[in-house]
Amino acid sequence: MNSTAQAVGGGNKKSQKLPFALGTSLYPVPINGVGGALTYSANGQSTLTPIPKTGFLGRLRYNYSGTIEFSTAASQNYLVPMWRIIANYQLVNSLNYPYRSLNGDDNWFEQQIMATQGLEDPVTDSSTWTPVNPTVTTLQNWAFTLVDEIWNNDGVNFSRYLLSAMTTSNDLTINILWANPSALQQHGAVISTLTGTAQVSAEYLTVPDPAKYEWPRRNLVQQIVGDPSYNTPAAGQNTVNLTPIQGPEFTGLGVQVVNAGVPDPLYASESNIQGINILVNGSIPLYQFNLDDLLSLYERRFGRQPNYGYLYLDFMNDLGLVNAMSHTHRKVLSTSKYSQISVVVNLGNGFFGGAGSRINLFKRTQQKYASNQ
Repeated sequence: MNSTAQAVGGGNKKSQKLPFALGTSLYPVPINGVGGALTYSANGQSTLTPIPKTGFLGRLRYNYSGTIEFSTAASQNYLVPMWRIIANYQLVNSLNYPYRSLNGDDNWFEQQIMATQGLEDPVTDSSTWTPVNPTVTTLQNWAFTLVDEIWNNDGVNFSRYLLSAMTTSNDLTINILWANPSALQQHGAVISTLTGTAQVSAEYLTVPDPAKYEWPRRNLVQQIVGDPSYNTPAAGQNTVNLTPIQGPEFTGLGVQVVNAGVPDPLYASESNIQGINILVNGSIPLYQFNLDDLLSLYERRFGRQPNYGYLYLDFMNDLGLVNAMSHTHRKVLSTSKYSQISVVVNLGNGFFGGAGSRINLFKRTQQKYASNQ
């Protein structure tokens, strides 16, 4: 944006504002808001509000830790998915607009698609992960870290989707609904004691002088929500309608398939997923992928194997860089272009469904949000 013309050296010359990146700097800070600590309570809820207003919010980091004890040991060892103590995580503003609404598995999956490429799992292969042995009945410590990337990424698109503290609606609140300990139990294990807390820290970008520097666009936000509402999947075609959804542009779509409480194994020889198609306007195929396509796309994109039943369709990555916004904008799936967008998940005869089965959609969108002016 150009400022008013001003005379320089006897002639008229327009002065331009400098890029935001030249005027801002990173400002990490722990969060200690009103509402007390985020402390685990089975089937309870913890609230942290308001998040301090110190600039442009780019990242939230959650360090979870606590103790666990089994009264009955598991019949075999397994990786205890501690992130499932989160029944629902919400980040909302003062108008109750949900920037995030994710269950524990969705939180785990967000780490997979937001982290840099590599063979390691960003959660369980992190130095912050303290594993649990479910085959012993002594008191044990556990810990893990989850990161919520508010910006599009911390590289070339760091200023996209920042949440501005100068926006009147952005008194942000963190809500965590805690799950029952049974969410962690497998192979006959029974948990007798479970404690935990979440320590939250934020990474802000400082606010440069608006007279000298461009500010990021404040009314374009990134919303990531999980949608487990399709809970009657069966062998054959399963169609889930994505629209209407207030006119967002889908930048990515995760699809999790769970068969009677067990996530799909996602191996070509064992999976019940035959393919995923995206149809527009009722019947026009826009994307058609078989299972091999989906597995290969995921592994080449993120450098790791998919897990916990999640596959991912990336609608904005044209450059081969994880989460780099498409320069041509040709792949973003916009609900404004189509009267109907449907996800068709084809499941084989080995999918028997029943209680605990679902097709969970991980919806990553960008939206123009007028209240963020």
